[in-house]
This record gives sequence, C-alpha cells and structure tokens, in this order.
Amino acid sequence: MMSEDGKIRIEKFDGQDFGWWKMQVEDLLCQKDLLPCLTSQKPEKMKDEEWADLDRKALAVIRCTLTKSVAFNIVKETTARAKSPADMFTKTVVLDKLKLCIASAGLLE
Repeated sequence: MMSEDGKIRIEKFDGQDFGWWKMQVEDLLCQKDLLPCLTSQKPEKMKDEEWADLDRKALAVIRCTLTKSVAFNIVKETTARAKSPADMFTKTVVLDKLKLCIASAGLLE
C-alpha cells in the first residue's frame, strides 16, 4: 500500500478481492479525514457546503481506485454514502453498492 516515496498506492479494483480493496480505501479515507462521509451524518455545526465538499472528495477517492469497467457501475452516484433511511441503518455505502454491481455482473471472485 505504501510506496518508497511515501505515497499511498492502491491497485485499482477490477472486481477481484473486494475485501482487501475496501479495507485499503477505508484506510485511505480515514487518513484524509473523509471516512465520516461513509459512516456518519453531517455534523450539526458543519455547513452543508462543507459537508458536500468532503463527501464529493470521498467519492472521488473511491472512483480513482477503480478500473474503468468497474467505475462504470457507480458513474451516476453523487455521494459516497447512500441516502435512504434503510441504507443508513444497514450502513450501505458506495463501496457495498459497488460490490453488489460487480457480483451481479459475474466479475466478483
């Protein structure tokens, strides 16, 4: 995950080894202070614009770690976190939606 120059490098997810990729992406989001976008609601004291900016950055990190064929499955997503109450209860996020899309396409090992 860490290269010699100190930068984090994650091999682009191609439909194989989802659990390993997800762990690395969550760690990267944590390091960039973006993990709350996946795991919690917007803090009351934070402006909507600030939260939207953080959320968009989290989504960008996720998308940048996907191959083209996999990224196509979440191209219409506008947030790193699902919005419905049911999704919030089950903590479904783009990462898990991506896994479902890949599995249904027969690309997941």
